[in-house]
Amino acid sequence: MSSSLPRPRRFVTGNDSTGLSRFTMTTPETPPQTDLRGMQVSFCFATTQFPVSFDRDWDLREYQRLVDDPPGIVVPNGTVFRMVDFPPGYTSPMHQTISINYNVVVEGQLEVVLDSGESRILNRGDSIVQRAINHAWRNTSDTAWARLAAFAAPAADDSGRDRDAKPREAGL
Repeated sequence: MSSSLPRPRRFVTGNDSTGLSRFTMTTPETPPQTDLRGMQVSFCFATTQFPVSFDRDWDLREYQRLVDDPPGIVVPNGTVFRMVDFPPGYTSPMHQTISINYNVVVEGQLEVVLDSGESRILNRGDSIVQRAINHAWRNTSDTAWARLAAFAAPAADDSGRDRDAKPREAGL
């Protein structure tokens, strides 16, 4: 089932040889989108190192490499930005990544459920900072899609778990 929300667009910028800010012509406005267990995931941008190098558009070439060979939820030593559309009534599997995630509800209403049983309802404009937690997402509406803007960066694993390992649950 395709999302009823408009397909996300993103605009990538840079500097030309004179130092003026420009929109890049090499990165399409519409990011690649895939279906992941019913969710529509738009892969807006990613880097393979942090701090990021813009030298000779290295980051743009690395992003294209990641588009061609998609990473897991987290890009080791880099950053990732996605838009995730959740269908009505959808609940994700419980999962964990060793990362810090900054997520903002862009449309609709989502519930985040922690493995402790605690949960919070997030409305449009609400944000959550996730610090390597085990969690699930639930779209609380039975009729409307919900959209989450999601940014992730790897974190040190103080628990001894390999941070480059796949997430703790079900192929996410």
